[in-house]
Amino acid sequence: MLPRLERSPDYPQPAFNGLAFAGRLAPAPGLHAGLENAGLPRHPMFMATELGQGPVGAQDRQKRHVIMKPNSFRPITSRSVTLRYFVEEDAPKVFAMSQEAGLRAWLPDQVYDCEAGARKVLRYLIEKYGDPATPSLAPYVLGVCCNGSQELIGHVGLSPLRGQVEVGYAIEQQHQGRGFASEAVKAMSEWAGTFFGLSRILGVVASDNVASCRVLQHAGFELTGESMGELHGRPGLVRTYERVH
Repeated sequence: MLPRLERSPDYPQPAFNGLAFAGRLAPAPGLHAGLENAGLPRHPMFMATELGQGPVGAQDRQKRHVIMKPNSFRPITSRSVTLRYFVEEDAPKVFAMSQEAGLRAWLPDQVYDCEAGARKVLRYLIEKYGDPATPSLAPYVLGVCCNGSQELIGHVGLSPLRGQVEVGYAIEQQHQGRGFASEAVKAMSEWAGTFFGLSRILGVVASDNVASCRVLQHAGFELTGESMGELHGRPGLVRTYERVH
C-alpha cells in the first residue's frame, strides 16, 4: 500500500511498512506504507516547547532549536481508535502483524525475519519522537489501538519524501474493513497539518491496491496522478494522492 521509499542512511532494514497497504510509509508491524512515513493527527495535547513557548511550525523547527518532550504527549483519540507512541513491548505484536499475507503481498520488503528485527525498528521510531521530532526530516509513526480494549492493531505515520511529506498506514487483517485505517489517517493528517505546519500531505499507493486507495479517499485525499513505477519492489501503476491543509 505504499510506493516509493526514501529511507534514512541509518534506518535499519526492513523499513517499517505495514498491514493496511496504502502509501509507502508505515512500518512493518502492520503499519503500512514505507517506514519513511510517520506522523500523527492534530491534537492540542501533543506539546512542543521552545523556551517555554507552544507548538511551532516545521520551518520554525528547522531554524530554531526546539525541544520536543515525548513525556508530554497524550494519546490522540477519535471515534473508534486511539493513536499512541510505540514502546519496545509492542515488538511481538508488530512482528506478528508483519507476517500476515496482505503485508507479504503488498510490502514484501517490509516483512521482519524475527521479533528482534521488529524491536530494532521500534527503537528507531521511538528515538525519532524526540529527535528530530518532525516528519519533514524523519519518520514519525504512531501505533493505532482500538478504543476500549486498547489492543494494538496497526500504525499510522508521516515520513519525508523528496522534499515533501508522505503518509503511511497499515491495519491488522482481522480489523480491516471497519474504517479504522481511514479514521486514523484522517486524524493524523488533520493534526499534522496544524502542528507541523504542513500545507500538503501525499499518499502513494499501488493502483491495484483498491483497499488502500479507498482508505485515502475516505480520509479526504484526492487523486493527483497515476504513472508506471515500482513500489516495494513491485512494478506497476502507482497512484499519488494529496490532502491540502
